[in-house]
Amino acid sequence: MRYFENTLRLRIDPKEKYKAHQLIDTLMQERLQIKLPYSWRSVPYPGAEHYSAVQIRSSVATGLPGEKELSISFKSGDIVQFTCNLCSVIRVRVNEDKKQHERIGSSEQVVAKLKKHAARFGLEVLSCVEESDEPFNIKKPKNAVILLGQRELSVVARILDVSLAEKTLIEGIGNKRIFGFGYIWGLEVL
Repeated sequence: MRYFENTLRLRIDPKEKYKAHQLIDTLMQERLQIKLPYSWRSVPYPGAEHYSAVQIRSSVATGLPGEKELSISFKSGDIVQFTCNLCSVIRVRVNEDKKQHERIGSSEQVVAKLKKHAARFGLEVLSCVEESDEPFNIKKPKNAVILLGQRELSVVARILDVSLAEKTLIEGIGNKRIFGFGYIWGLEVL
């Protein structure tokens, strides 16, 4: 499978996920006319306060400077190791009569959620270790604030479905991927 990666420097704080989402979405879908799914993550730019390094992965070339074309080959049963940043929001039912509410889950709840939904992503999670936990707010226009959390996880998994695993590498894993969650990096086939 071929895919493309690029790293951009944006003049935006890495914690401003909503602003980064707007900029990346405008760039990819409106300026570059790329309507296919992609994944991205924002990290602090080394040595530059209030700047972000945004890593983008897509199945088609963007044509942006510095883009790298990469390839990887999976087989069913392969064991892979990677790091990902999952959204740590889980849905809970307050009581039997009420609808579900979202809140930041514990480490065990987030890992259990990943293991439960891994088959949708073509994977069986064999082990998962939390590397870091970072709660933050997404500030939307008109003062709307969404409380989210991010857990960086080191995962070892078995590939169950090659096509789903390839799709997951491009699109990311988990929910809230549009805000930069679920990006997979440091992928190795063991």
